[in-house]
Amino acid sequence: MLAFLREQRIELTSEQAQLVLEKVGEGGTMPIYDSLTNVISKAIAAPGTNYYFEFSDPTLQEDFDAYLKDNRRTGQTFFQSFNPTWFKQAQVGFQGVFLVDLPVMTDANAEELLQDRPRPFYRYVASSDIHDIEVNGNRVEYLILWQQTTADTKDFWVWDDSSCYRVRHQQGEYIRLTAEDTQHELGYVPAYPVTAIQPDERRPVLRSSFLAKSLPLANVYLRDFCNHELGKARFANPKPWSYGVKCDHTPPPVEGYRATCDAGWLHYPGIGKQKCPRCKGMGRYIPYGRDEGYILEVPEKGDEPITPPAGYVIPDLKSLKYIGDELVKNEAKIEKAVLGKEGILAMQSRQETALGKTIDLGPMEARLSLVADNWIECQKFVLNTFAVYRYREQFLRSSCNAGRRWTLLGAAQLEADFAAAKKAGLDESILYSYLEDIIYTKYANDPMELQRNLLKLELTPFPTCTVEQARADGVATAYDLALKRYLNDLVVRFEEENGSILEFGSLLAPSEKLRRIREQFSLYLTDIAQRSPVFTLMPPLNAPAAAVPATAPAFTVGDAVMVKPGMAHMPAHEGLNLTIAQVQGDTYAVKLPDGSVHKWYTTDELMGMSPATKPAKAPEMAM
Repeated sequence: MLAFLREQRIELTSEQAQLVLEKVGEGGTMPIYDSLTNVISKAIAAPGTNYYFEFSDPTLQEDFDAYLKDNRRTGQTFFQSFNPTWFKQAQVGFQGVFLVDLPVMTDANAEELLQDRPRPFYRYVASSDIHDIEVNGNRVEYLILWQQTTADTKDFWVWDDSSCYRVRHQQGEYIRLTAEDTQHELGYVPAYPVTAIQPDERRPVLRSSFLAKSLPLANVYLRDFCNHELGKARFANPKPWSYGVKCDHTPPPVEGYRATCDAGWLHYPGIGKQKCPRCKGMGRYIPYGRDEGYILEVPEKGDEPITPPAGYVIPDLKSLKYIGDELVKNEAKIEKAVLGKEGILAMQSRQETALGKTIDLGPMEARLSLVADNWIECQKFVLNTFAVYRYREQFLRSSCNAGRRWTLLGAAQLEADFAAAKKAGLDESILYSYLEDIIYTKYANDPMELQRNLLKLELTPFPTCTVEQARADGVATAYDLALKRYLNDLVVRFEEENGSILEFGSLLAPSEKLRRIREQFSLYLTDIAQRSPVFTLMPPLNAPAAAVPATAPAFTVGDAVMVKPGMAHMPAHEGLNLTIAQVQGDTYAVKLPDGSVHKWYTTDELMGMSPATKPAKAPEMAM
């Protein structure tokens, strides 16, 4: 696109006009490509991305995690720096490679490097820095980088399967600097192309920028856009018009002669006539306002006002509409070239969807899948090379998988699709996935609220049905119906007593955390039933028995207890001396040393304190 703008320079009359064109063109294309690249970026930001690394020593997993989070070169974690770097180069620098290297040892860092494990880092190498390279599929057979060190000296760094060495070209000779030879012993060149070739021949291949096919279309769009907008930027639209007033301009004397404008001309004896600089030969001028406009002849008859400006030239609305339609068509073509299908970003397609027409997301999902595959393969190569550099044979294997949950439609459209799918009688699992997609879309920019709503969805019985629908089906118990109706109130009460529902039970397995939350909700609903006879509470299938104990409670109010090892709801409860503050069936509210009360622990999570473990009573002071 910038090349297109540069090519238009020869058609313009001034440097100022060129700057106007570039400014107008930038405003025309940037919003389009911002929208398109935002959609493509979903390929590397989708939930579900996971990594697994296996080492012969399990403690190395923690060391590797800490290393990836402690990037001393950029101050960011590995993923914070790699993902945007790869995404940018996949658009504009796809002919380069990602190279994994080790820091050069100097006097300043020698002690640190010798004591610590190797600290590899990655860097992107642009094609302009590559002297020669051979790529076989996704494998780099050799890589030669170059750098102009002085006016007559070039240095080359040669990477092969086992080493990296430096060659200097000076005065027509190539000299290998053997003192700088480095043996990496990886068995392969630690470089990987930005975009991978998939091994399956049935799948599409992406070895170039996913924007490449759209650039010729962008040139066409930019040409039409600039031709339309540049006129408005330079001449204004609509243009003012005026009858103007008679010009009587008298410029400074020329060779002693002073002349006054006569029908647009200045007459000088012995010199000839010159065009008036004020009215530019028109004989009339607009005395104020813009100096770029139409000046019309004064009518011979009639008493039309001649006070300028007299009005504005109305633009040809039909032509403007035609130009606008052409730009919309070009936008759709650019979108189709980048995403594989037009109609996702265009407002017209959103209106069609609202009327009941459907959008085929298959081509776009295929494009996102291809971008995700390229990204994860390149990232996996870099991570595996990191692990081999640091741990050698102690690194065994890895698994890296990109998430595939892409939120391509808005929440409103997903809700409409959910309603249509439910009306069509689709399977419950499909309806549940729609609800998950709606939550992921609505709370994509709020991770805490996203996890909170996913947890609430998991706690809700019959989540794809309303309360009335669940009642009509006759399958839900009164407990289920009450839980659906009062879920938000139950969550609020739970957090008032136990803190954030997300942080609750952070040391427990997910299934155990859900069981305890449901158990607490059961106690709350029992309390609601006792205070409000609106419904008859019936226990659900496999309901927790804690609400109606069969035997006497194991502890009473005032008993000193401790939480059993590994059973604490909160890490801060480990090892504390607690006191039973309230008993409700087989569950207990415990008083913490700071005076706060936590609800609820069960009998199997607490143990009584023997006299040997009870805190000693402070001796009384004699008065």
